[in-house]
Amino acid sequence: MVSRFLLLALSLCAGGTAWKAQKRHLTEALVASSEGALFSDISRSVKGFLGKGAGTDSDMLREAQAAMASGPSTASPSRASAPPSVSGMPDRARKADVVFEVKQVEDIQALVLETKVPVVLDIYADWCGPCKALAPALEETAINAGGLFRVVKVNSDKFQHISKLLKVKGLPSVFGFVDGEIVDKFEGLPQPPVLQKFLTELVGRKTNAGRVAELRPLSEKFAVEMALSSYPYSKQEKLAAQISEEMDALVPPASEETDGAGEMNLSLKEVERISAMTKVLAAYMRNAAKHRKNPKYTVLNTTSRAFSEKVSPFPAALRVLKLVGFITDPSNRAFLKLTGKNVAPLVIGDRALRRWSDALETRTQFLKRAAQRKAAEERRRQAQEAEDLFAEESDEEEDANVTQKVVCDERTGICALPDRQTSSSVEKEKEEWDESEFERPEPLYTAHGTDSRESEPSDSDSNLEEGGGGAMGATIIF
Repeated sequence: MVSRFLLLALSLCAGGTAWKAQKRHLTEALVASSEGALFSDISRSVKGFLGKGAGTDSDMLREAQAAMASGPSTASPSRASAPPSVSGMPDRARKADVVFEVKQVEDIQALVLETKVPVVLDIYADWCGPCKALAPALEETAINAGGLFRVVKVNSDKFQHISKLLKVKGLPSVFGFVDGEIVDKFEGLPQPPVLQKFLTELVGRKTNAGRVAELRPLSEKFAVEMALSSYPYSKQEKLAAQISEEMDALVPPASEETDGAGEMNLSLKEVERISAMTKVLAAYMRNAAKHRKNPKYTVLNTTSRAFSEKVSPFPAALRVLKLVGFITDPSNRAFLKLTGKNVAPLVIGDRALRRWSDALETRTQFLKRAAQRKAAEERRRQAQEAEDLFAEESDEEEDANVTQKVVCDERTGICALPDRQTSSSVEKEKEEWDESEFERPEPLYTAHGTDSRESEPSDSDSNLEEGGGGAMGATIIF
C-alpha cells in the first residue's frame, strides 16, 4: 500500500495527465489505511489517554460533542454526533460536525483556539493537487473518529495573512493544535505511516515536549493575532481607554508646566511605587496570555507578598485586573481567577499598561531632573551666601586696621578730612620711604668750593649752565 501511495504521490506532484483517476485511487488508499491501522491506533491511543484519569470514554465523547455544539455558525445547525457505541468508541460522525471551512478570520478563535478537542488545521489552495489528495483522507479519518478531533480548513489564497503568520512555505501545510497550542506540523503530502503517527499522537495528546517548545513562539504569536482579530476594534479602543483612565487617576494633574512637561504632585518615592505596580500588572497579563491553560498564571493569590505589597495598596489596580477578566473566585475569595477564553483583553491590557508606564517613566525622569536642578540651585545659593559672609568679615577686619592721617593748615587753622588708608596703603608708603634712602645725594660742593646748601646761585654759575667756560673749568662733584 505504501509503494502504491508513493507512486501516486509522485505522479500527482509532477502534474500527470491521469490526475482524476490517480486522485481517486490515492484517496481510496488513504481512506483504507485510516479505516484499518490508523483507526485501531487511534482507538488504542484514546483508551490509553482515558486510562490516565481523564474520565470514561462516554465522558470524553460527550465533552467533545458539547464542544462541537458550542462552535460558531460555520457548521450545520444540527450538530449532535451519534451516541457512543457499547464498546466506548464513537460511531461515525457527520461531516458537518467535524469538518469546518473558515469563512472569516474570527472563526479561527472559536474553531481552533477555544475548542476542547484536538484540531487539524489544513492550509490549502484550490489549485494545489496534493492538497486535494490529502483533504479527503483527513476528513474521512475525522468522521471515523466520531468527533475526537476536528479538521479546520483555511484557503491560503483568501487568507494570505494567516499563511504568513504561520510561516507557511509549501502546500499543503498541516498544523496540529491541542488546547489552542501548536504541538506538531508537517508540509506536503505525507506517507501513510507519517500521517497515521501524526493523527494518533494528536488525538491521544501524546505530544513531544521538544517539538512543542520549538513551535511555542509561533503558537503564541498566532494565538495573540487571532484573538485580536476576533475582538472588535471599538472594544479594543474602549478597553485601552478605560485602563489608561484608571491609571491616570493615580497621578494628580501637573501643577505647572516647564518645557512642555508638568511636575507631578507626587514625591519621587510614590511615583516609583506606582511604576512598580504597573510592571507587576503587565507581567500578570502577559503571563496569563502566554499560558492560558495553566492555573499558575490564570489564578492570582491576593495574599502573596508581591501582590500584597505592590498591587493591593492601589484600588485602581484591582479594577484594571477586573477589566481584563480577573474576578474574585467564589470558592476562595483570596484568589482572583481569569474568566473568558479569548486572550485579547489580556494582550490589550498589557500593551496599554506598557505604554502608560513608558509615559510615566518620561515624567519621572523630568521629575528627577527638576529635583537635581533645585538641588544644584540650592547648593549655588548656599555657596553665594558663604562667599558674601566671608566678604563682610574681610571688610570688618580691614576697617579695624585703618590708619587715619589728619592734615591741618597752620595759617588757616583748618584740618582736612582724614584719608581712609588701609594697612596695605601704609605698607606701600613705607616701601616708598625705604627706597628713597638709596637715591643719589645732592652735590655738597661746587667749583667755588662753597657749600651749595648755603650759597645762593651767582652770575658765574648761570653762565656755566649756559655753556660759557669760567676760569676754574668744569664743576667737580664728589
